Amino acid sequence: MSDDDTRRFWNRFDPDDFEAPAKTAALRRGAGHEPGGIPAMWDFYTTWDLTRGGNATGRFRAEHETLVLFGTHQQSTGARMHQPEMDIGRAAARLAAQDSVGKPGLDALMNRIGGSTSQAELVGHLRRLVAMLKNHRIGLDYDRVFTAVRAWDDPSRRDRLCRDWGRQYKRPPETPAREH
Repeated sequence: MSDDDTRRFWNRFDPDDFEAPAKTAALRRGAGHEPGGIPAMWDFYTTWDLTRGGNATGRFRAEHETLVLFGTHQQSTGARMHQPEMDIGRAAARLAAQDSVGKPGLDALMNRIGGSTSQAELVGHLRRLVAMLKNHRIGLDYDRVFTAVRAWDDPSRRDRLCRDWGRQYKRPPETPAREH
């Protein structure tokens, strides 16, 4: 884990902190806004990378969108929703194992996530998945979410991520070996 990773808000977040609800509310206000456009979020950024024209770079935009997703996921939840090693495909597989989740609808959502052709489209579909994960208290690795959102507009990286998520989602759960 790099210094940037450890400084990112989701790695430092304490759900027991008295100010936790206000912090996650500030993050949720960023939905639909440009990175850096919500003053309440300023303290949570680790990057302020801008292009020469003053637009947010892919890294800044990815961090902003990941903070918004994390704020939504963590809302009113006493447990930490940042769960290292819990990729999107693995989290969706855990969700699919819940009796109350409609598998055809989740399959369709995962197809839309994997078929997203832009960072903005991906984030929109991830918002829906995050809401479902939150309802079942299933966490995500937000360092990996950040990496995926940042990489999504590069087709070769997007294809690798999509394959990984598909394998994690569709692979049958491991069963313990039987003793003979």
